[in-house]
Amino acid sequence: MNVVDSSFFNSRTWTYKGEGNAHVVLASHDYFVVRMPKSHQGHQTVRSCKDAVRYYNIIGPQFIDPSYLPEMKVIDIPKEFYVIAADIYNKRRPDYRMNACLAMSTRIATLMPDVCFIRKYNQNGCKSKQIANKAPTTADMDTPTFCVEIKPFLNVKNSPNADICQSKFLLPDITLLEDITSVENFIEVVIRILTSNQACGIVDCNDELRIESNSILNQILNAQRLGESDIEDIYPLFLKLRDALSKSKVAVEAMRQLESLKSLSWNNINATLTEGDDEIENITRTIQQFLVAASFKDCSLMISVRPNRVLMPSVDRDRKFSLNFEYSTSLIDLDIKDLSRINKYMKLSQEVCKCFTERAEPPYRLCERY
Repeated sequence: MNVVDSSFFNSRTWTYKGEGNAHVVLASHDYFVVRMPKSHQGHQTVRSCKDAVRYYNIIGPQFIDPSYLPEMKVIDIPKEFYVIAADIYNKRRPDYRMNACLAMSTRIATLMPDVCFIRKYNQNGCKSKQIANKAPTTADMDTPTFCVEIKPFLNVKNSPNADICQSKFLLPDITLLEDITSVENFIEVVIRILTSNQACGIVDCNDELRIESNSILNQILNAQRLGESDIEDIYPLFLKLRDALSKSKVAVEAMRQLESLKSLSWNNINATLTEGDDEIENITRTIQQFLVAASFKDCSLMISVRPNRVLMPSVDRDRKFSLNFEYSTSLIDLDIKDLSRINKYMKLSQEVCKCFTERAEPPYRLCERY
């Protein structure tokens, strides 16, 4: 863990950047981002910053090109900074987030570089964004940045663009970018970025669209497909492992591996399961793959993009909307889905099925037999 002097926080101007269920995110004027854990209704969040960083550093590179992964570190938070942070985020946070506050007793947080800026591409490629006290250039200021979530969308087969069809993109309000692109052009730019194999570079809408096999979209989709088993398949395996704890030392060790990221089994999640493996070992790996796939179904891509008219053909420079863009892409929010999620997922699945069977009209009520 990195111990940061209190002057690191006191000498910077901080603003509220956003928050999710587990963290409040603050950004400094010189492009650092701090993710501070939250507590809900008086209960401190179970998720550990140390475990979160360990998980990100172990799991991320197994599936994602490291150039898409910003550096992340664990840091100590001075007690006095919580007062400053609380004052900042209480003035900006939305009403529906008011049921949670900062988990002040943790005294640790995660530090990342701000990814809302264009990274430079050179002949050696685009390296992952590192934490450094170096501000972007003036040209990088106010770069439009949006978040894309890749959600599996099944039942689309035999398509030359299958990987694009099997996803849906949760995109931002296009009016935020209306000065630089049209809606149609914007969607094409997003598709070109997602189907490229470079974390940063140039998108030219005049070029032929090529879908790279190792594109960031394919990388995420392959990780999402890792857990092909549904919760209805995983839950009985989890119960079987839990019931064996009192009878088998192997089961106890398997449960320890699932709960501890220090276990070497997390270092090779993509290993193929074989029939010759021990049953408990197969159950452990299947559950691990399911949880990792769940993480990738809940992560996001931050994409910064801006027009680059310098490289545009002269015939296109008078167009209202640009066809040539610089971009930079980073994967964020690759958070742990621990064992406690299995019970939650199963409960949610049961509630969905119950709601459906109560409201569905024939012939769909045939599903009641399940």
